[in-house]
Formats: sequence, C-alpha cells, structure tokens
Amino acid sequence: MDGGSGNCAGRGLLARALWSGRPFIWNIYPQAQAAHHPKLEAWLGVYAAGFPPALRDAYIAAHLAWNGITPAEDLGPAWASLMRLWPDWQAHSRSRSAAFAESVDLVSRLMRFLEAAPIRVK
Repeated sequence: MDGGSGNCAGRGLLARALWSGRPFIWNIYPQAQAAHHPKLEAWLGVYAAGFPPALRDAYIAAHLAWNGITPAEDLGPAWASLMRLWPDWQAHSRSRSAAFAESVDLVSRLMRFLEAAPIRVK
C-alpha cells in the first residue's frame, strides 16, 4: 500500500491490501487495449459481492473513476459517497480479510484435488 494512503497498485500490493483488513482503492496497472478494465470489473464483482448495496455501488464507482474507466468527474461524487459509508467500509474490509485468513491455503486445496482425482498415466 502507498504509505498508508489506502491506494495500492499491482497484484502484490493488492494481496497485501486484502490481508491488511483496511479500506483501500486498487490502482490497477493499465494494460494495452484496456485489458485491465474487465479484470478490475470482475474483481470488484467478487470482492464487493457481500457489501450492502449503497457501499457496493460507491466502492465500485470510486474504483472505476480512479482507474479511468468512467470519467474523472465521477471520482468526486463517488469518493464523497464512499466516505459517508466509512464505518461500513472499514467493517467490511476487516470481515473480507478475516474470510481470506480462514480459507484453506492453496497447497492444501491442490493436495485435496489430486487425492480426489489422481492423474493416471497410460
């Protein structure tokens, strides 16, 4: 994260922001042909799925404007809406982080998959 500002860039910083349990805005790296747009929108759909509707809408609007997917003029109103929901945003950031911490690690998931469906070589 960027010096505690709540702005994170790149996947590594996104992972740290998710684990931190603190509110953040993902500053996704731009890619050719706007390939980052659907990635951000897909991630927002998953991450904000459990948010109350007003928080979800403000969170998504702020991300889209911050990342240039919607006009820059949309950022001020989106940010103001998000700040009005600051306590909810904090609570949901903590709960999403806790949910990640409770999930099974990747190695264990892969081991279970391999044990359930062993690969057979002929």
